Amino acid sequence: QEPMFLLDSDIAFAPEVLDRLLAAPPPNRLALRSRGACGAEEMKVRLDERGLVSDISKEIPPAEAAGESVGLEIFSAAATGRLFEILARRVAEGSGRTEFYEAAFVELIRAGEPLHAVDLGELSCMEIDTPDDLERADRAFGAAR
Repeated sequence: QEPMFLLDSDIAFAPEVLDRLLAAPPPNRLALRSRGACGAEEMKVRLDERGLVSDISKEIPPAEAAGESVGLEIFSAAATGRLFEILARRVAEGSGRTEFYEAAFVELIRAGEPLHAVDLGELSCMEIDTPDDLERADRAFGAAR
């Protein structure tokens, strides 16, 4: 296996987001937006006492979340191999066909693979789900359409 950079296809972000995530030293890392509203729809992240990701779910109460997973992750070669094994099994069993893929991250974490949160701070990152979201991203990032 090779290391993997996982990027959701429906997000827009400032170029510095990649710089921050790539510069972080841990082998397994997840981009975390800790500032701004974090409601029921967001994929929320819970951190343990060491600052490692302990849970990722839309079901985490916003008051217990360190922030939102924005859909950018980097995994080491070893973690990538384990993650593909988990995903293949979950899909074969059926649960992986209907759940959010982050459930496989949680299984990987619980199997002992540390996942570090990289806080994006003030850097801009947004999910694009609707035409209005796309218009906001165009305004925020100066995209010409």
